[in-house]
Amino acid sequence: MVEPDSSEHAEFAEVSGADRRPPRIQCEAWAWALCYQREHGSLPTGRQIAEAHNRRERWGRIVKERGEAGHLRGTLGGVEHDRAAEPALANAE
Repeated sequence: MVEPDSSEHAEFAEVSGADRRPPRIQCEAWAWALCYQREHGSLPTGRQIAEAHNRRERWGRIVKERGEAGHLRGTLGGVEHDRAAEPALANAE
């Protein structure tokens, strides 16, 4: 079992055994990025992922890297994202 970590990067800490599931917020952020995948296949930038989830840019880049590597599942867990409510991304194509 991993001891609780109060640092900003605690959710990225390596864990062992049954605790290997990624944090839900990371999975939701990855699912959000997949929802905003453009027609030609590109995903939102790490900065856009982070801004949409009130996080720092590095967090968004890490989520994108982990998602592209297949370490995150793309489920929204009931969270809906309204494209019309985020015109900066809708028009970023």
